[in-house]
Amino acid sequence: MESLITGDAENVVVRRIVIDDEVVPALALIRRVFGAFEAQGYSEEGLAEFHSYIKPKNIRAMIRLDEFTFWGCYLNGALVGVVALKKPCHISLFFVDAPHQRRGFGRKLFETVLEHIRDRSADAAGTPPITVHASPIAVPVYERLGFVKTAGEQQENGIRYIPMARSVVM
Repeated sequence: MESLITGDAENVVVRRIVIDDEVVPALALIRRVFGAFEAQGYSEEGLAEFHSYIKPKNIRAMIRLDEFTFWGCYLNGALVGVVALKKPCHISLFFVDAPHQRRGFGRKLFETVLEHIRDRSADAAGTPPITVHASPIAVPVYERLGFVKTAGEQQENGIRYIPMARSVVM
């Protein structure tokens, strides 16, 4: 199948989410995708931890304090995916809405993260690797983006994850 990004690139925009009004729809997308694909594998503790993390006031505070850079991918003006980077190089949230998965939107978001890190660092070779605590269901996605597992599955506050990393220069 031809990538929608390739076939319709002029209608795809990735931009930073910095305006308070943009945070709420981004978090709604995250809740929707999380609920559809990941929530069933979580304990009550894990669900509470995840939902506490993605409260609008928490995300807005991290954006304001410049601890967290948040991007949205828009198709014809509609939000279809998000990615967040915590300083220095840790992917914190990475979600693409179900109808738009496996169509290039996630890769476009990830390329934006890479570009941001490279622009921020004068010496990309000296930049620490990009890390992520991948949910078990997302490991294949991260592997396609060049990440490798750095340890086995772990759990913290009810959140199951596999630590992964990828060099900024490849």
